[in-house]
Amino acid sequence: MTQIRIHCVIDDILRNREAEVKSAMQKAWEVYKLGSNYKLEVIYDIEYKSLSSVPWEFYTVVEDNGVVSKDKYMGFGFNWISQDTKKIWNKSGWAYDCMVYVVDPQNWHTEYAWGWSVGGWWNNYQIILIKAVQNEHLWKGFAMELHHTLDDLIFAELGKNVETILGVESFDRDVTHGVKNPPYIIFEYQNSIGIMKDWLIEAYEKRAKKYLSSLIQIYIALLRQYISYLMNKKPEPLKNDHM
Repeated sequence: MTQIRIHCVIDDILRNREAEVKSAMQKAWEVYKLGSNYKLEVIYDIEYKSLSSVPWEFYTVVEDNGVVSKDKYMGFGFNWISQDTKKIWNKSGWAYDCMVYVVDPQNWHTEYAWGWSVGGWWNNYQIILIKAVQNEHLWKGFAMELHHTLDDLIFAELGKNVETILGVESFDRDVTHGVKNPPYIIFEYQNSIGIMKDWLIEAYEKRAKKYLSSLIQIYIALLRQYISYLMNKKPEPLKNDHM
């Protein structure tokens, strides 16, 4: 199966809710297997760190009714996201497709949203922010925000516009938010994933090949260093066992 590779950065004070968070992610992301006829799957790893001191700033948001809001919604500061993802990129490179930051409610500083797909690319990663709400709806944040990223992924990697094959004007509004219902129902993404699956597979495979290529380059560089070491290694003096 083609993998959607996610690095989850979870607020340190959520350690005692790990099983709950994992269960929500599993429920949300199982749809990629079902929608793709078991050709796509989400895999993830987890890093814990405190998100209590992350700076927040206002986001410019186009709401579903077309209203542009500039001083209503807040999320992680863009400079902080850039700096943090740079550290991850320097360590892991193409190993991941997406970063998901899971934030404890006490460190979530906007009342009008409980999740963000930040948009764009940050050191070659897509960025998702999730408020770890304490109810049965937690999985919906993981479901919606990852789905939000798919149109940008396909356009960035393949140069293709998903609105065309889905027959909508706005992927985020009409499909992810389910405004064009039917056929696209909010939180029920199996249908749209099924329509996009070939493009999704191609896009994620393209990123996976970049990761493989980077590993081969590292291997070649290490091999060259080792060969250079062997060629320049000074011979050890012979030991005289009779002295």
